[in-house]
Amino acid sequence: AAIDFSGAAAAMAASSGEADGEPEDDAADAADAAQARDDAHDDDEDDELARIRAARLAALRRRKEAASRAGGECRVITQDEFLPQVTGTKRVVCTFTHVEFKERCLVVMKHMRNAAQLLPSTRFVELDAAKAPFFVEKLNVRVIPTTLFFIDGKTETRMFGFEGLETVAGGEDFTLKSLLRRLNKEGMVDRDEFMAALARIGATDDSDEEGDEDDAADAFTDE
Repeated sequence: AAIDFSGAAAAMAASSGEADGEPEDDAADAADAAQARDDAHDDDEDDELARIRAARLAALRRRKEAASRAGGECRVITQDEFLPQVTGTKRVVCTFTHVEFKERCLVVMKHMRNAAQLLPSTRFVELDAAKAPFFVEKLNVRVIPTTLFFIDGKTETRMFGFEGLETVAGGEDFTLKSLLRRLNKEGMVDRDEFMAALARIGATDDSDEEGDEDDAADAFTDE
């Protein structure tokens, strides 16, 4: 707790003035000067605290705005919605699916929906390749499912199927943890959200242990 010496300083100045026969006005002036210095110091501290508070609020506002745009869910979009979706948010994960590869696509989209709940600042979308021939050709999509990573409307990397993920169930599934780490590697996540997501599923940023991920993942939908 702060200790305020201004009252004591004023009392000491007044006492000294009376003992030395100085006019009381001198003691009052000294007390006023001390109070002014303390007020100026307090003002400086208040200004610094205000700046820190404003910066934190601005960062929180930006994160909330990004989350509201992304929505914390994985949407199925049409070809006409593709450009507005991938350019409307800083980070967008777009997965091309197809009914002929239904089982593998269902597995990928299950984890994408779970990741979307954990990473609300990142937009997750699904596009039916059969209904988006222009972008299939434009983006040279040749493997289903293919996931493209967009940053500021541009994509330079993609993931084919379960590529680079930690597979389980004889290669028929993969871990949510490995997907989150892949997204982080590609620069597709907010760092704070990423760390919170790992904590929620019982994983860490630098551990290969499974932890309680399987149990934690039960909190998400498998639909």
